[in-house]
Amino acid sequence: MGVRNGALLNDDVTNRDGYGYILVPIYIGEYCILNGFYALLISILPQEFLQFIKQWSKVTFFRGLKMERVRMSINTRLIAVSLLFLMTHAGATPKGIELQAAYYGEFITHPGLLLGAAYPFHQAGRHTFSGALQLGAYRHADNYRALFTGLETGYRYAFDAGPYLESTLGVAFQRSFTDGPLYRRVDGEVQRVDDWGRGVLIPSLSLGFGWDLARNQLPPVKLYTRFQLFGRYPVNGMLIPDFAMIMGVVYQTDWQVFP
Repeated sequence: MGVRNGALLNDDVTNRDGYGYILVPIYIGEYCILNGFYALLISILPQEFLQFIKQWSKVTFFRGLKMERVRMSINTRLIAVSLLFLMTHAGATPKGIELQAAYYGEFITHPGLLLGAAYPFHQAGRHTFSGALQLGAYRHADNYRALFTGLETGYRYAFDAGPYLESTLGVAFQRSFTDGPLYRRVDGEVQRVDDWGRGVLIPSLSLGFGWDLARNQLPPVKLYTRFQLFGRYPVNGMLIPDFAMIMGVVYQTDWQVFP
């Protein structure tokens, strides 16, 4: 049992009422998203590489995905290995690394900051595939503060005049800390204790739009807005859905990962 912000918390009590109605569409959405992502990978990766992944990670997708639980470690491993393969086997000469800075609003109004570096590893006409490394933080006042870092892979479709649409799929690790003093009952007495935080994994899906100023003979800068659906797992053994709005700027450099 503990106390956060002056209120006692029982660590052994799990309140699951009502979450089933929220989690069902999340699991269905995850199933559809992962199937679509895997289908995209299968369409562009060599069969020899797919056979290697099948034997190494034993991903159940190749025999039909099951929805008993979120297979986060397997999904993360497949995404990471496939992303690495695509980055090292890009067909077209990509532009340089993109530096990102953005406002990260958990549930829109809980403020945070997101920094990142993305590499457009494959470009063909209007289509761009990229991989990104991100670091961020936000504060949910009177509840918790969070730090997170993760990987993201994305797709962007550009229009001639400068606007573009994009989607991303990612996974991150988050460490959260109580936004205030933390107390715990020790030998019948309530004592203040150090908060070392709690770690969770965060799968995410983002949809967004932006404007590439460079297409209008302006500096190599992009302005963008994304709406992100993500989950925190495990929280009392459950996947808890959440939402964020991201508004930021991207600066296109000429730095190459593979010169």
